[in-house]
Amino acid sequence: EYLRKLLDMSSSKEHPVVLQLGGSDPDTLAEAVRIAKPWGYDEINLNCGCPSEAAVKVRQGHGFGAQLMTTPELVRQCTEAMAEEAEVDISVKCRIGTHQTLADLERNGDHYDTLLSFVDAVAAGKVKRFAVH
Repeated sequence: EYLRKLLDMSSSKEHPVVLQLGGSDPDTLAEAVRIAKPWGYDEINLNCGCPSEAAVKVRQGHGFGAQLMTTPELVRQCTEAMAEEAEVDISVKCRIGTHQTLADLERNGDHYDTLLSFVDAVAAGKVKRFAVH
């Protein structure tokens, strides 16, 4: 009953409905997709755009958000694991860059080519749609 209240979008009049997941462990993300499968989502999205301080934990293998952009091969592995379980498209939300402040950007600037490399690496897997902000 609890999962139904949280996740059930099968009777929603508002479609398309996208479920956004955060994480960096392919097996855990695949399990989340399996859990969400019966609840009527039109797409599953991996959050690679949140600039949260907690996101930096990706370097220890359990983060999420914008810092995942520094590990495009891991993102590809995650989205491929998600796609194996999904019956809907997998998408990625990302940022133009990974810096949280202007000082960070000025010290170690983001480049358009870095964004393109990230998209190319992830798109080589199962992702065909990106939301960039």
